[in-house]
Amino acid sequence: DEAYHLIPNFQNLQFQLALVHYHLGNLNDAAVHINNFLKDRNLDKSGLQLGINIFTRLRMEEERNRLISLLMEVSPEDASKIS
Repeated sequence: DEAYHLIPNFQNLQFQLALVHYHLGNLNDAAVHINNFLKDRNLDKSGLQLGINIFTRLRMEEERNRLISLLMEVSPEDASKIS
C-alpha cells in the first residue's frame, strides 16, 4: 500500500495491490483495491475476473453478480465458464 502513496497515478497499481492482497488472503483489502481499479476501468477483463474471485470468496453475491454481468459484455465466453 505504500507504493500507492508514492505513485498514485500508476494505472495498474490498484489491480496489482488487489492481486497481492487476494493471494495473501486479505480479502477486504483486495476488495477495496479492485473496486478502486474498476472505477476507472470497469470493463477490464482481468479486473472483472479478479473482482469476481474476490467477491465470491467474500460471499458478496450482489457485487459478484454485477461483475459477472459486466464480464458478459466484455467476454461472454469467459463469463459462461463461471459457475
